[in-house]
Amino acid sequence: MTRNEIKRAILSKSFLLALGIMTVFAVLSAVYMIETIGDYNPGVLERDTLIGAQSGSQYAPEFPLNSVFSAWVGGDTLSMASTVFFSLIPICAALPYAWSYHTEKKCGYIKNIFIRTNRGKYYAAKTIAVFASGALAVLIPYIINILLVSAHIPYYFTWAGYNFYNRVYFGTMWADVFFTNPFLHMLLFVLLNTLYGGIFALLSYAVSFYIKNILAVLFLPFIGTITLGYTEDVIYSRFITTATHFEFVPTRFLHSRSLQHFQNPWIILSVTIVLIIFAIGTVYLKGHKNEVY
Repeated sequence: MTRNEIKRAILSKSFLLALGIMTVFAVLSAVYMIETIGDYNPGVLERDTLIGAQSGSQYAPEFPLNSVFSAWVGGDTLSMASTVFFSLIPICAALPYAWSYHTEKKCGYIKNIFIRTNRGKYYAAKTIAVFASGALAVLIPYIINILLVSAHIPYYFTWAGYNFYNRVYFGTMWADVFFTNPFLHMLLFVLLNTLYGGIFALLSYAVSFYIKNILAVLFLPFIGTITLGYTEDVIYSRFITTATHFEFVPTRFLHSRSLQHFQNPWIILSVTIVLIIFAIGTVYLKGHKNEVY
């Protein structure tokens, strides 16, 4: 059943649509950064090599600012495509298969399933398929973006002296990893985004147990992140005036750079646990209580 659910999820037209939307903005971000940074690298290389040779230094200080680690979509803070990419994650993660339970219950298909198998197995298989489809809808565009950027922009090791220009500030989540192993830093954020692709899909799946409107099922997590972002801005501008503010809006802390506030690992972990408990808990409790006959 799990295999069948996953097959239905990733071979659906809605999965291809979500994948296509995310890939378009991932590619647009790559093209923009290649044109902005890629064309700049040869001149920087020639100039700094000459300066380094004259000064006896083999280190070119501007290289870290013009590398893959600043140009992939997770490090892109310049293009509109990157902003749209992260904003659309909740919608495109839910689009492939999060709505399927709502549709199957409405048309009566779920009754035929429950006659032939245990409902617990059905909900477990559905949960796995929804999570996998949302995660893949985010992961694949990331891979495409990184491959495109890597084909045109060199890998230069990051330098801690440029933490301000890289917008990876000391004290933020995984900042030490960024300046010691930027490859691992990139991988960690790709995995975090992939995880949240699955989480956003599960949130829409969970919402379908409470709401009968399919548009609300698809868009409620997206609207929730916008509302949460507005709430965060109000809280930090009016009530908490300390110098350091921590990010708790998922679509903002998924970016590998500190866009507005610092990324605190404990706050991100807490938000993640709460969302997972809500999604899985809803499916478990509502799934066993819902009458479909």
